[in-house]
Amino acid sequence: MFIIPIMTFNRFLCYCALLTAVAYSTLTFYPNALFGNIHKAANISLHSRVPLPEASQAIIARVRERIAACDFFDPEQKFDIYFTGDSPLYALLAPFCRKSFSCLHPVSDKIFIASPDFENNLAHSPGGAEAPRILESVIMHELIKAQVKHRVGGPNYLFLSEMKKEGYAEHITMETAELQPTEICTENIKFATVRHYLEQRLVLEMVQRETDTAYTSLIRNNQGDDSAVKRLRQTHCK
Repeated sequence: MFIIPIMTFNRFLCYCALLTAVAYSTLTFYPNALFGNIHKAANISLHSRVPLPEASQAIIARVRERIAACDFFDPEQKFDIYFTGDSPLYALLAPFCRKSFSCLHPVSDKIFIASPDFENNLAHSPGGAEAPRILESVIMHELIKAQVKHRVGGPNYLFLSEMKKEGYAEHITMETAELQPTEICTENIKFATVRHYLEQRLVLEMVQRETDTAYTSLIRNNQGDDSAVKRLRQTHCK
């Protein structure tokens, strides 16, 4: 007589959870199935659910030209950018950045843009909590971070301070070029991301001046301490 083992309910739930995790990981690493349109511009591949307008070509051309100014530029590095076009899909593919305009995946290095408007060169935040930003700046910011991560390595990038990630990306992008340093002194929900980038850029540039160190070296070493933001605020927030 054979006894057929009966899968317990708890084991069944474990299997379901495991299969869900595998399916989700596969989707985030290989999301192309959700994006029927692809446009390649040299080493950048643009993925979208609908055909990209002609305006996207000019935007990407300007972005490609600007990222070449990055100290960590590598013409052989490949980039995949996904324009999700709606909040639910963005939240699914980039849950760790669900309130941000864009996201560099921490493992796959794929870049997700939440809500692009190519015709007006604008990017919108999920839920509309913040004011729209310049789309090409949003794209460029993530590409710069991807370049830094590629050069220093994933594990090292994970432990970089904000000024070496967001601050350096903004140092190249310069979305905040027209803002005054005093903007860091007041909270503003509508411009929270831009204000944060401004502060981190100013901190990085201050440390660079203080240490007289090239940015490539500064990013790689331990220069810059927790007091840098405090010293910056003491200078501009009186």
